[in-house]
Amino acid sequence: MSRWIKVDPFDLPNPLPESPAVYAIFANLELVYIGETVNIRNRISTHGFYLARYSTSIRWRGKWYRDLTLKIKYSKRFGEESMAERRLIRRLSPKLNHMGNRRRERVH
Repeated sequence: MSRWIKVDPFDLPNPLPESPAVYAIFANLELVYIGETVNIRNRISTHGFYLARYSTSIRWRGKWYRDLTLKIKYSKRFGEESMAERRLIRRLSPKLNHMGNRRRERVH
């Protein structure tokens, strides 16, 4: 895999490549989400970032952030991004990757 590239969300209208990648989203300097995709351009567009006109704020998942950063690591081999995503989620535990994945209590 290549190195991590920091992407400014205010520059997202500039086209990203249609490449497989692992990506990390930081909100207010905290890692909140790690994802992987076979097409980074399409995947980032589905996240629904909303840039406020004449402002430095970004709306994502119903909240406004002054500091939202994306980091992208492009894959060189097919499937490499999936394994990298799993390892990073297991090691770093971003809160949005685990919100809906809590173990259910057993009913007796």
